[in-house]
Amino acid sequence: MFNLLLMGLSIIFGFLLILWLIFKFIILVVKNIYLKYIFFRIILNFTFNWGWLFYYKKNMNKER
Repeated sequence: MFNLLLMGLSIIFGFLLILWLIFKFIILVVKNIYLKYIFFRIILNFTFNWGWLFYYKKNMNKER
């Protein structure tokens, strides 16, 4: 039960961190186009990694 709580909190805080990065560095006028590209890549990387990890852990214990 404690593991589920930690997993839920980490997903929520991870999502909030991604939103914070978007608003702070991309939407609030980043002047350098390369910096925008770098932050978009970081956000996409975090999103795909979290999504893959969540899917893998969810389906790990199912019978095949």
